[in-house]
Amino acid sequence: MEENKIESHGQKEQRFSFFAEKRIWLNVLLFVVTLISTFYVGILWSLSYKYVNIQAQNSQVPLKIDVFKDPEVISLSIIYAVVLMGILLGHELGHFFRLSVGNY
Repeated sequence: MEENKIESHGQKEQRFSFFAEKRIWLNVLLFVVTLISTFYVGILWSLSYKYVNIQAQNSQVPLKIDVFKDPEVISLSIIYAVVLMGILLGHELGHFFRLSVGNY
């Protein structure tokens, strides 16, 4: 990782890494990607849950786009994404609170 060097008059060099600066856009981007990926996995799991009998009879049955419009599939995937995001939020807040209390 390449670090930027800033020289000041008569002082030591200070090094700033890429993550030292506040980059809100990066946090928002990672949050959105995580949200989309958990929703996508929720859709796949809810499809396998709802259509287990069809898949057991013939695993080569192609799923049509209509199954993605099913309200039960969408609601199950939203529940999955919300629960998993809650777990991740609790985990990351644990890091944040521990860091704010003292040295990590």
